[in-house]
Amino acid sequence: MQSAKFNFLAFNNLERKKRNKPTPVQSKALEKAFQEDNKPSREIKLGLSKELGLSLSSVQIWFQNRRAKLKNLERGYRPPRRPAPPALPKFLDAIPVSRRRFQLPSLEMIRPTQHMSSDPHLYRLQ
Repeated sequence: MQSAKFNFLAFNNLERKKRNKPTPVQSKALEKAFQEDNKPSREIKLGLSKELGLSLSSVQIWFQNRRAKLKNLERGYRPPRRPAPPALPKFLDAIPVSRRRFQLPSLEMIRPTQHMSSDPHLYRLQ
């Protein structure tokens, strides 16, 4: 019995296609079509793809993603907030300012947030 071999070198040399985001005009037309019918038939999606100059698969994926977004909005899902920036590393205190490749902001520009301690390494820009 012969085992299937995968050529990893050939796979690594393939270039990934660039992501094509719809233009505002295309997005508006897709959104209008979604408001009329959130699960259009293949023929309608094919017509939209030709009319807007998009591939059929990109139109199908747009509708799929838009239905998922609607479902999340109905459930009250909110995307997670960005995490707070990391604290300033303490090892920077040992490096003279003149030797640093970047300048830290002066203390006048930095104020502690309400929930943080008085440790200057936990300050962040306001």
